[in-house]
Amino acid sequence: TPTVVNEDVEVIAVTGIRSSLRSSMLDKKASNVVTDGIKAEDLGKFPDLNVAESLQRITGVAIDRSGGEGQAVTIRGFGPQFNTVLVNGRQQASEDPGRDFSFDTLAAEMVKTLDVHKTSSATAQSGGIGATVNIETAKPFAINGFKLAGSVKATYDGNSEETSPQASLLISDTFNDDTFGALFAISYLERETKLNRAQSAGWRENSSFGKGAPVTESGDVYTGNIFIPQNFDSLVTTEKRERTNANLVLQYAPSDNLVITADALYSDFDVKSDTTSYGHWFTSDNVENAVVDENGTILSLIHISEPTRQEAIS
Repeated sequence: TPTVVNEDVEVIAVTGIRSSLRSSMLDKKASNVVTDGIKAEDLGKFPDLNVAESLQRITGVAIDRSGGEGQAVTIRGFGPQFNTVLVNGRQQASEDPGRDFSFDTLAAEMVKTLDVHKTSSATAQSGGIGATVNIETAKPFAINGFKLAGSVKATYDGNSEETSPQASLLISDTFNDDTFGALFAISYLERETKLNRAQSAGWRENSSFGKGAPVTESGDVYTGNIFIPQNFDSLVTTEKRERTNANLVLQYAPSDNLVITADALYSDFDVKSDTTSYGHWFTSDNVENAVVDENGTILSLIHISEPTRQEAIS
């Protein structure tokens, strides 16, 4: 009996977070070294808006922040200066004077894959005691064909009451029977934030006081250790961040066994900040009528800053 083959079969391919996690898991399984990774769900669709914030999803990775954004990574307890960060297998320059790499200088829309090598490999550049992080950008041969992707977003900051734009665009195509490929990507981010802070530079213990010994809330004289703040500052910091990234990749395959790749990455990251501070400095011998709690912490006081002026602080 002849077999009837139905060639008219509809194929439905589902991509998304599950596909991204499965791909990362298979790469980890096939690797000969201890490694972890994160892949983009699709072009321009990385799990987070910041590369460092995506890295903290990996076991053993913690991040430091600057202005609320992830900036540097600590891997297995080793600080940023002990990790090597590569972009497409090459070491990337950063504004830090040491070996630290600032991940906030690179837009997440540019990244296709993040690989964290926790053990050394002969195929990767050495030098990372904690780990070697390799950031892979998209390439036209990996996309195979024409692809256009873009996004437009906006971020609203409640403190500054400002709305900041963010946009990205990626275009890729292959030519001449898929032997030549070109990809261009560009990303722009602007962010305006405002930070309100109240802080003290520290506490002084058992300093000399002026008239009247410190008393408790019940009126009893306190004889234990007494702690008084050195100062109290109110600060308002406004910050504007502008980041522009561009990536150009050209690939040529003269034969099935040879692929020549040339890529250029441009990054410009400007941070402008302004801080206004109003400070109160306390001199212990000018303190009178100090009231403390059972732990010796001053709750209220009268601070004499000038002979003819008294300022009550509570």
